Amino acid sequence: MTNKKLKILLEVIIMIGLTVYISMNNVIPELKRKFGSSDKLISYLNYSNMFEININNNTDFILVLNKNYKIYHIIFLSNNISCLYNKNLENYEDNNKAINHIVELLIENNLLKSNYNIEVTKYNRVYYEKFMNYFTSSLKKYNVSSSIVEKENTIIDKANSLNLDSTSEQNALLKLDYYSKNIISRYKNNISTSSIDSTNTILDEDTYKSYSNNIYKKLEKYVYSNKITTLDKNNAELIISSIPADDRLEIYPTSNSWYYVSNGRVYAYIEFNNSEKIYNFCYNGSIDGVESGVC
Repeated sequence: MTNKKLKILLEVIIMIGLTVYISMNNVIPELKRKFGSSDKLISYLNYSNMFEININNNTDFILVLNKNYKIYHIIFLSNNISCLYNKNLENYEDNNKAINHIVELLIENNLLKSNYNIEVTKYNRVYYEKFMNYFTSSLKKYNVSSSIVEKENTIIDKANSLNLDSTSEQNALLKLDYYSKNIISRYKNNISTSSIDSTNTILDEDTYKSYSNNIYKKLEKYVYSNKITTLDKNNAELIISSIPADDRLEIYPTSNSWYYVSNGRVYAYIEFNNSEKIYNFCYNGSIDGVESGVC
């Protein structure tokens, strides 16, 4: 190899190194700020069990465990539980430490005190005894003296109790997650519902395009959060027709909708049918290139 070719090769390596360095120090931290620990979409493939904690019938949330029995997701079910949002509780490798931090945050925000009524609901028996040992030990550690009522439930029954009509565990879990994200979005935006969901909403082409873009952004967030680079159109990991387009969980795409992932980019066809007219949109790997009509 000549000195000239060697010089060119070294320059290319340096440029690649600089690009990686800039990405690590600028792009990735920005993405982490945009997608916090509680912003990921739940994946049913990782689901193992979950435990619901309800305090005084006022503070309600669910801790979801993955296949390694680690708390990897939180479902927020009450408006006052934002103190647990994006606190990296889902990233602990040790469940005991995570539960201690949760109890500490609840106490600091006056959501948990001695003599408060606590209900713990299990959704199956996997890891339940160990979880309860962690939880009761944590209450003792922080000098919280409360009686605990233990209950059982199913994911489908829980979803249906919130009027999130579901016929499968996977669909129910996803709808619970969207219900949770709706609560958190109200906390983040300090509004009860988004402007697009007001009672004066005009259901025209532009409105449905906004709904469609909401769906597409959720797909992008799911792909990024789960580090997906390739996903077949017929995948059953995240069913597009189960994703709500609005914060009130009333608008959903039809079953004719689909998406797939190639090289980390989302390609999608999103269709809505309001009984009067069909609105459809095609995404060719980017939200910027959305076009009306069938792909």
